[in-house]
Amino acid sequence: MYLQEHAATLKHLAGQSYRPGNFLEGDIFYSEWCALCHREEAHRTDPDADECPVLTASMIYDPGEPDYPAEWVWGHDGQPKCTIFSTTGTVEPRCPKTLDLFGAVSGCQGGCGL
Repeated sequence: MYLQEHAATLKHLAGQSYRPGNFLEGDIFYSEWCALCHREEAHRTDPDADECPVLTASMIYDPGEPDYPAEWVWGHDGQPKCTIFSTTGTVEPRCPKTLDLFGAVSGCQGGCGL
């Protein structure tokens, strides 16, 4: 998420609670963690489905409350992380019928209809 040089200066925060500083930082965190996690998968495919409870808690956080989600922390590498992240059951982020630019062709070569 952060350049290695910047992350190196944040290693002292390891284990402490992480909270995005602004919308862009939160969006980057979402794209690197939540968007790839199976806990948020149902909501990505059906907007009416429940979101990950940790993600929901982070969005309704009240600065006057001390219970910001404990699952978002600074890692030992100086990068923020989600401690309950899991790829189990996660759908590939690209259409399986799209050509693989770096390996074998998967599916048909005609588009996936998205």
